[in-house]
Amino acid sequence: MFIFRLSATALLLLSSISLIGCSQSVVKTTGSANQDVVPSQSEIDLMIHKAKVTERARVQTEYERQALRANVFANLKKMNLPALAGNCLVDVMVPSQRLSSDTNVLISEQRVSSRTVICEEHLTVKNIVKLQARLHDQGYLTSAEVDRKDLLNGQWDERTQLAMLTYQKENGLAYGLEGVEWTLESLKHLDLL
Repeated sequence: MFIFRLSATALLLLSSISLIGCSQSVVKTTGSANQDVVPSQSEIDLMIHKAKVTERARVQTEYERQALRANVFANLKKMNLPALAGNCLVDVMVPSQRLSSDTNVLISEQRVSSRTVICEEHLTVKNIVKLQARLHDQGYLTSAEVDRKDLLNGQWDERTQLAMLTYQKENGLAYGLEGVEWTLESLKHLDLL
């Protein structure tokens, strides 16, 4: 059996090998310029714990900031309508409904029905801009020669009406008989309500 005796310098060298990659602040110095003292395992654990707590707090703060920004953005895109804004009834065309898009099994025929719509006094510039933005995001309100800010002009113009009508027809939603209607069904489908 061999017994090895290690000097204090050899012990220090062996224990500092496990600290390779750590910052210089981990190794503490005492009064002598050439003599380094390695912190105990509990001191290292405490430093690691403090670093984790600091990073966790930073990440949590950043997460809360991003969640707040996303919530504000989502609320900006929603329409701000009073409770009775959708109390108007109009006759609309309800498209025929099929069991699925790849079968010919008919569930209901195309028919005229009464649906609730947003009353005309609530078709404000802000709400029209929100509708235009959502139609633009969905790819229905586009134009190669017109800039996005010009598309979102807040006017219930022919281009916006055509985009809304196309959206309603392509998604199997009710659409107006005499004009394009803001049905509650369509606005919910667009995630504006």
